[in-house]
Amino acid sequence: MTQTVSTESPMELSPRERLIQIMKREQALFIRHTLSQKPGYRGGKKAFEYFIRQKIVKAVEAGCGDAEALLRTPKPVKSIYYDFKYYFDEYSYANCDRYVEKAIEDCGNNTLRKEFLRAKGWDAPDDFDINDEEE
Repeated sequence: MTQTVSTESPMELSPRERLIQIMKREQALFIRHTLSQKPGYRGGKKAFEYFIRQKIVKAVEAGCGDAEALLRTPKPVKSIYYDFKYYFDEYSYANCDRYVEKAIEDCGNNTLRKEFLRAKGWDAPDDFDINDEEE
């Protein structure tokens, strides 16, 4: 009896598709964490943060940003939002899409800059604890 070996390998995802999967999984964890909090837990601010983070995911799905650079961050949505949340502190919906796109581009550039500095042996700390689960 001859055993056949399948030469078909599963389709490999593009960097953008992998990034989108990671971002959606990160958003699901954020939603689960937010919903598990007590009712008075910074509700309005968290609702606005959720709104912006969803816009970030949608913008990346639409092709905004360098997917390969953003994949180098452990938590891309959190990196984009927290590194550049001063864009969003005004709670203004008027220019929200423009700020989201700018934050995505800046985060990709900032990631590459930090990698360059670290490769040269210089200190390039993150602005927040990327591994902190308390969002």
